[in-house]
Amino acid sequence: MIQFELETDKKLFLDTFKFAQKQAKRLIGQYPDFYPMYTKEGRWKHDGPSWTQWCDGFLPGMMWRFHK
Repeated sequence: MIQFELETDKKLFLDTFKFAQKQAKRLIGQYPDFYPMYTKEGRWKHDGPSWTQWCDGFLPGMMWRFHK
């Protein structure tokens, strides 16, 4: 369990978490068959060389973490 010294820190964390949750949901809704592996110039990509695939577990990890 995360403990916060200040209530403002807790609020900032929760607001940031909700924003990330909203962004992941939007990505999945907007591109249901697209599996992003990396970004290039601020855009999600999935067709790069194998060294770019080091973060391809981030999306499923976020989905698992956000699951209610």
